[in-house]
Amino acid sequence: MQLIEAVLTQRVKAVFKLNTHPKVSAATGRSLSRPVGGEGGAQDYYEGQLWKRYPGLINVLDWCVKHLKPAALEKLWHLVVPPVMTLLDDYEFKYKLLSLPIVDHLLDSAPGELLRRTGINELLITSFKTALTFLRAPETPQLIRSVIFTWLKLTERSTSPATANRFEQLWALLGEGIIETVWLYGFNDADTIQASVEALPDVVRALGIGAARYLKALISQLVLALIPAPENSAPIAFQISSVRALDVLVAECAPRMHKWKGTILDGVCRCWASLVESGADNTDVRELKMALRETCGTLAAACPSVATSLDALLQEEFRRLLEMDEQIFKALVAPSSSESR
Repeated sequence: MQLIEAVLTQRVKAVFKLNTHPKVSAATGRSLSRPVGGEGGAQDYYEGQLWKRYPGLINVLDWCVKHLKPAALEKLWHLVVPPVMTLLDDYEFKYKLLSLPIVDHLLDSAPGELLRRTGINELLITSFKTALTFLRAPETPQLIRSVIFTWLKLTERSTSPATANRFEQLWALLGEGIIETVWLYGFNDADTIQASVEALPDVVRALGIGAARYLKALISQLVLALIPAPENSAPIAFQISSVRALDVLVAECAPRMHKWKGTILDGVCRCWASLVESGADNTDVRELKMALRETCGTLAAACPSVATSLDALLQEEFRRLLEMDEQIFKALVAPSSSESR
């Protein structure tokens, strides 16, 4: 610990102290209720930025954080948090991206009580929300994935299971972060939306039935990627991610699926029919077909009116599909008796 403390004091702090984060106390590492220098303090904080002349210093900081023992972290909190927050809240995209692995390592060691007591948990969430607005860079998909996974980790570390605080943080991630920011403002960038959809299953699992608050937005987005249309050119990898996320959503919010089974089946069946009619047969197509069948099975388990799950006798919705076109849909709703086509 002595080596890490010396490096943080003599190397890291010596450079970063000229650009102290306006919302973090340099003496304690606590979140400040009022920014240093008032509302204009952030502009002063962006001036000079001597630390950008030492790019290797970021790796040094990461090494220090990664090798800090939990017992020593509180003592060195004031040396670690200010530079980490300076990186995370910088206006340049690349520094946000570089800071997230360091935050992840910090969360590996930081006790939840310390995060809450110093107010850094709330400050990190504010920074994560800001990071999700950076939607116009080639590395945006990578940033989105990293922010979502780090936000989830912070929530797990700083809140207790099944508490109001945990649900509020997860709802903020899903509602404000993903739906109202990434999907609303990044809707025309397929890679950006796909990155958020790939991370979505972990968010939904963390929320469980709590994800039902956003069912309308979630199902609309996930089903949209499945419907063949001239204006919808979703790559097959995007469709696979959407179906996987949809499957998790159906399983976690099963009590609410009876209201959405028609919408979900419509998207799944349109996608399936398009695949069958195209005649395509490659690894991606087979994976997508398998995901579509699995989602039908999950929906059947969630909605007994869709099909009887024990004896595989089809009724109502599945029966109607077979009456419409058994050759196309039998492999979708009764895969045990027919291979995909």
